[in-house]
Amino acid sequence: DRATMDTIRVPVAHVQIGTWSVASKYPEHVVLVASAAERKLRLQLAHVGMVRWLELDFADIANVVVAAEMGHTGTEGTQLLLQCAQPPSFFKENPSSPARAAPAPA
Repeated sequence: DRATMDTIRVPVAHVQIGTWSVASKYPEHVVLVASAAERKLRLQLAHVGMVRWLELDFADIANVVVAAEMGHTGTEGTQLLLQCAQPPSFFKENPSSPARAAPAPA
């Protein structure tokens, strides 16, 4: 379907937004989800039975740097540095609850 084609998911090893940062502790712990159709970038953070989302509109992203650590292959060492014009929105979702169209506000 078109929505799936317009969305990419990439596991990342490290994300930094201003002074906030998170390092992935295991595969799929931190995943970048970008949707061209919604014009949004989301970070999905799996944490103690919860999924936390950080969401940015494309218009609120001033600069993006994606880099790979030396000696790593695939997405294992992918690092993401974001400079934002607006603060991101944070959401929480309990994976055991019924699926929702969008994450619920924190």
